[in-house]
Amino acid sequence: MNIQVVLGSFFGDEGKGSTVQWLCHKAIQRGEQPLVVRYSGGPQAGHRIVCGDVEHICSSFGSGVLLGVPTFLTKEVMIDPISMKIEYEVLKSKGVMPQLFIHPHCRVITPYDVLSNQNDTKVLGDGSCGKGIFHAFSRYAHDECQKRLHDLIDYPDEYLAAVRRYWHQEPIWEYEEMFVEAVKWLVNYAQIECLPKAEHDYNKIILEGSQGLLLDMEAGFMPHCTPSQVGLNGVKDSFDITGAEVFLVMRPYLTRHGNGYMPIDGKTAKEYFSFEEPSNADDGYQGVFKRGFFEDRLLMRVCDRHRLDNDQQKYQLKINLVVTHLDCILKENLIPHLTTENQLAFDSLDAFIQKICQATSIEINHFYGSYSPTLSEAQFRKLS
Repeated sequence: MNIQVVLGSFFGDEGKGSTVQWLCHKAIQRGEQPLVVRYSGGPQAGHRIVCGDVEHICSSFGSGVLLGVPTFLTKEVMIDPISMKIEYEVLKSKGVMPQLFIHPHCRVITPYDVLSNQNDTKVLGDGSCGKGIFHAFSRYAHDECQKRLHDLIDYPDEYLAAVRRYWHQEPIWEYEEMFVEAVKWLVNYAQIECLPKAEHDYNKIILEGSQGLLLDMEAGFMPHCTPSQVGLNGVKDSFDITGAEVFLVMRPYLTRHGNGYMPIDGKTAKEYFSFEEPSNADDGYQGVFKRGFFEDRLLMRVCDRHRLDNDQQKYQLKINLVVTHLDCILKENLIPHLTTENQLAFDSLDAFIQKICQATSIEINHFYGSYSPTLSEAQFRKLS
C-alpha cells in the first residue's frame, strides 16, 4: 500500500484536516482509491475542512469525508458513540453519507467519563477539552479487562452501569438512553472490523494525526499532553511505513489551545496578521486561543523528541513540510516577525524555509504552502 502520514508539528490547529483533504483530492485525480485512517486521539479533534460551499469540522470522521473518502478508526482511537452519531447527522444534513470502518477493540467513552473529566480540577488545570478522553484512557489503563467496542455491542446498558459505578456517580437516565441508542445506531451503521479489505480495496492509505506532536503522551511537554501517541510512534506497530511520505504541517506562526507551553507574546501580531479563526473560538474548557511568533528552537525540540531523523533513515521516509494559513500574513511573500532571543526574524518565504532547514536535523523533500485554509477550500502549491 502507498502510505502518507499527516502530522501537526506543534500544539495542534496547524491545518491537518485541509492537508488530508488535499491529499485525498490528489489521489482521486490520479485514479487511486484512498482511505483515511485515524490512528490516535478521539472526538477532541477539530479538523475544519471546506469543499466547495460545504464546510465541516471533523472530530470522529476523517478529513476526506466531504470527498466521499471512507474513514477507518484503528484500535488506538477512543470513540464516543454519542458524539459520533451527532456528527453523522450533521454530515447527513449537508448531503454527505460517510462510510466508516471501526476496529472492534476501540476504547469507548461514556457520558460518565465526560462528566468525570469536566469535574476534575487537576485535569482541567493541566489543560483539557472536556471530552472525557483522559478519564476513559485512565479507566482502561487501570483495568485492562474493561470492555471494548465489540464486547459492549449486545449489552451497552450493562457496560454503562459498570462505568458509572467505577466513577461513583449517580445514574443520569437521559444520558444513558442517549448512549444506548447511539451504540445501537453505530452497530447498524458502521462496519466494525479489523480493516479486512483495505489491502485489496484501497491503494492509498492516508494516516491522519489527531493532535500536534508536542501534545504526544510520550514526547510532548508533560503534563499538558493528550493520552495518545499522535506521531509516528502511533503508527509504526500497525503499518509498514517504509518509504512512506510524511507531511509535517505548521503555520508561519505558533498557536496553542489549552494550558501549558505558551507561544511568545503575539500581541503585536495584529500589525501583521489578519486572524480569521472560524473553528478556534475563545470558549469551552480549553479557553482562549493563543497565537504567537514562530520559534525555530521549538521546531528543533519537536524533531529531537520524536527522533524524526532516526525514523527518516530507518524507514527511508520522504518528509515534506506544509505551511498553511499563509493568507494570514500581511503580504503573500513577506512574513515579518519581531526579533527576540527565542524566535526567528525573516523577511521572505524563502528565508523562512531556509531557517526551518537550519533548525532541523531532517532532510526536507518538498515544501508546500496553502493560502486559503481558513476562508475557503484550501489551495496548495509547491513552494520549492
